[in-house]
Amino acid sequence: MTFRMLALLLVAALSACVASSPAMELGRAKFIPVEVGANRYRVYTSTASACVEVHRVNMVFPPPSRVAILAEMETAATRATGCTLKPGSIVGDQAIGKARMSCPAPAPTGGSCR
Repeated sequence: MTFRMLALLLVAALSACVASSPAMELGRAKFIPVEVGANRYRVYTSTASACVEVHRVNMVFPPPSRVAILAEMETAATRATGCTLKPGSIVGDQAIGKARMSCPAPAPTGGSCR
């Protein structure tokens, strides 16, 4: 019984360590904190692949509407980067959204944001 509890505690602790980490291609990116409405976001960007990843970092109960949160994530990404998002490129849930940026400067077309 003690081994199972220790294993469960270890899994929970390791899960907490990566909960707010960006995707691999954004692993070295610094985040930009942005507040939209009552929510706080961390916006990670990669100019090399024109990708943006937005993490909602505050707790809300009951969970907010996915559509409303994705709209707020788009606003947060626009504020943080100064770029718009390519139409239809944002995907995600109430915690993390990913999209491709459309900036005035030419951006690479290779790579994937998913």
